[in-house]
Amino acid sequence: LIVALAGMATFLGAVGIFSVVSFTVTQRTKELGIRVALGASPLDIICTVLMLHLRPFSFGVAAGMVISWLFALTVLRLALWGVPSYDPMSYLAGLLVWVATGMAASIVPVIRALRIEPSLTLRCE
Repeated sequence: LIVALAGMATFLGAVGIFSVVSFTVTQRTKELGIRVALGASPLDIICTVLMLHLRPFSFGVAAGMVISWLFALTVLRLALWGVPSYDPMSYLAGLLVWVATGMAASIVPVIRALRIEPSLTLRCE
């Protein structure tokens, strides 16, 4: 039951992250189209958007890892039955899941935005 609830929470968090990143990239579609029209390569656009979104995302993941580690230490002190609540592999797996989620959430909307014709973007401006 705990694994199912944790999986559901992870899925909902991933959908939320993807939605927010997709919304922000959608709002910047005109800017990205203008940059492409002025000669920016698609790799430059992808790197720009990745850095824009992965900085706050990495701070959030780091803060979440620290808070969960502190919470695990507190639970370990309160646990009377001696079950260890700190597992480094669980933290590593969680870190990898959230980093992959952040990367996918940033890459997919950018690729969708790069498919827009730059000349249409310039005509709209």
